[in-house]
Amino acid sequence: MFRYTTFIPYAKVDNPNAIHEGILGEYGTQLKGDNRGFDPFSNKYRTRVDVYTTWWYNDPELFYDRFVGESVLYDSKGNVLLRGTASPNGIKVTKDLVSSTKMMWRVNHDVGVPFHSSYPNITYYYEATVYKNGNFSIRGSHDKAPNHEIYAGNAYTDLRPLTVYTYAVSSTADFAYLFPGTPQKYFEVSM
Repeated sequence: MFRYTTFIPYAKVDNPNAIHEGILGEYGTQLKGDNRGFDPFSNKYRTRVDVYTTWWYNDPELFYDRFVGESVLYDSKGNVLLRGTASPNGIKVTKDLVSSTKMMWRVNHDVGVPFHSSYPNITYYYEATVYKNGNFSIRGSHDKAPNHEIYAGNAYTDLRPLTVYTYAVSSTADFAYLFPGTPQKYFEVSM
């Protein structure tokens, strides 16, 4: 299993949409975060994509799951203004090759806050190749917010998965990097 998760490490962050529009307070001041560090098993996240590759009984198969966490918007007093969960339709997984020796796929991710289309989306792209012997390579790019983590492991054991890649924001100001036109972070890993 290859798990790519995005999450907000803070308990709350300033509403980037309101700051960007210069209307802080009018449409809510903060968004709920996930309040956690890097953890392959955490059930707190903005989005998660699990891609499974198997060669059981010499029958190669590639399948996936897409998950989106709930968004919560607070007013200046900490009261909940809105709650909602964005659609996973902005997550596209493309199977490029499924063979007896290797599998290749791509993930295009463009998912945002469900309250209004003016919110910036979390955008990333990666392509991966995994071989039946366990070797793999992943490369792609992502927004410089929120945190990103990729793990690889056996989905059917209790063994801790291998950390493939992590990226952490340095402050809440980094959430401005979600807006279109800001620089992306590129990554490439082979194991």
